[in-house]
Amino acid sequence: MLLEKTAAEINDIVERLGNSPMKEKSHGIHKFKGMKIIDAAKNQAADFLNVERHIIPAITLMDVVLAANRDYNRQVQPHIARIKEDYTHLTFKDLQKMLSTKDYKEFKNVWGHKDEKKYNTLKTLVEKILTLGDSVSINEDYDLNP
Repeated sequence: MLLEKTAAEINDIVERLGNSPMKEKSHGIHKFKGMKIIDAAKNQAADFLNVERHIIPAITLMDVVLAANRDYNRQVQPHIARIKEDYTHLTFKDLQKMLSTKDYKEFKNVWGHKDEKKYNTLKTLVEKILTLGDSVSINEDYDLNP
């Protein structure tokens, strides 16, 4: 389990994965074909930082969690498009509230997948993000620096 790994082990995993090439079913393959995952991620991050606030951090996190080991374009993107329409102002606190009142089977109605592991990963990440935000006085989801 990732949470039981040391920082060095996690860094090794990220480096190994990051140096892997994008695959045909990878998120962003049409834009970043032929690139290593880490290079595509850096380019995508730069794009995100240059975009107006129509990006909703809580939905972006859901997007990332859902995308792992899935055919993004077929299995994830349609659900994320619907979520963006249904939850136009979703915050991490709103998402935390939803996750605390729905189990992974009920949460399928929100994000389109009945995957307990991904649900637990999302729930853990949201809790950690909110805990970190409270510890450094981050007031809104868009604040990157306290």
